[in-house]
Amino acid sequence: MLSDSSEIFCWTDSTIVLAWLKKPACSWTTFVANRVTKIAQATKIENWSHVRSEHNSADLASRGVSLQELGDSTLWWHGLQWLQLPKLQWPETSDPHPVTELEQRAVKVHFVNLPADDFLERFSRLDKVLRVLAYVQRFLNRCRKAPVSPDRQLSNREIREAEKTYIILAQREEATWLLRACGRLTASTVLQYDERHPVILPYSCRLSCLLVQFTHQITLHSCNQLIVRLVRSKYCIPKVKNLAIHLEPTADLPTEKFLAAFARFVAGRGCPQRVHSDNGKTIVGASSLLSRDFTQALKESLAIRDSCGVSYPQELLIWEACGRQE
Repeated sequence: MLSDSSEIFCWTDSTIVLAWLKKPACSWTTFVANRVTKIAQATKIENWSHVRSEHNSADLASRGVSLQELGDSTLWWHGLQWLQLPKLQWPETSDPHPVTELEQRAVKVHFVNLPADDFLERFSRLDKVLRVLAYVQRFLNRCRKAPVSPDRQLSNREIREAEKTYIILAQREEATWLLRACGRLTASTVLQYDERHPVILPYSCRLSCLLVQFTHQITLHSCNQLIVRLVRSKYCIPKVKNLAIHLEPTADLPTEKFLAAFARFVAGRGCPQRVHSDNGKTIVGASSLLSRDFTQALKESLAIRDSCGVSYPQELLIWEACGRQE
C-alpha cells in the first residue's frame, strides 16, 4: 500500500508526451495544456521518464494479446525486472530533454519597424538641435539624481556637452573622446587648440550640413572663403568648400531673367555638372530655350566644318541625323 511518504515514478513510451510535460502548460494548445495541468497537479513532472514500447506493460492490454500469451507474460504479471532494483540502478533515459512543435501554441507578436532616420533630420537649425538635446540631458540628470543647474536657461557647459554628444554620434564612436585631426598646424604656437586639432566630421552627415548652414546665417550670408575659415577654426569637414550657397537676386523671375541670372552664376562659379529644379514654368521654359539654342549652335558648327572640308566625329553625325528626324 502507498503511504503519504511514498514517491511515485511514472513512465511513458511517447517522447512527444514527455516534451509536453517538460514545458509549462501555457506553451501548448488548450486541449494539451489542460491535460498537462492535470498531470502536474497529480504527479511530479521530474519523476516522468521514457520507456521503450516493448517494455511497456500497458501495451499488452491496449494492443491485445491471446490469453495464453498473457498468462505466460512476465512483463504483465511482474513488470520490468529493473524496477525491483534500487533507483540508482535504473536505466537512464536516452533523451532527457525531448523537443516537439506538435500542438505548440502560436505566439502573436506586435512588431513595429521604425524608420532608421537620423534624429537630426527633424531639425533645420543647429542652435535648436543643441538646445533640445541639452534639455533632454538635463532631464536625464535629474532622473539620476545628478546635480543640475537651478537656472531655467541653459548654460554654456550644457550646450557644449550636447554638441559633444552629437559629434560622437556623427563619428559613430562609442568612446567618450573625440576624433581630431593632426596635421601641420599642430606645430603652431599662435593658433588655439581647436584650430590646431579640429574635430573630424563626415562630409555627408546631417550635423555637418547644419553646422555650415548655421555659420552661413550668423555671418549674414557671407562669402564662401569666410564660412570655410570659420568652420575650420574648430571642425575638419572634408570638401567643406562645396557646401556654399549661391544667391542670385532678381526683381522677378521670367525665363529671360532666369537665364541671365544663370549665366552670371556660370560665369562666376563655372558650369555645373548637374542641375536640380522643382520643374517650375520658368525652369521648364529655360530648359526648352537652352535645348533649342544648343541644337542651333551645334548645327551651325557642323555646317561651318562641312563647308571648310573639316572632318568631325561620327557621334556628331549621328546626333545631327537624330535632330533632323525630329
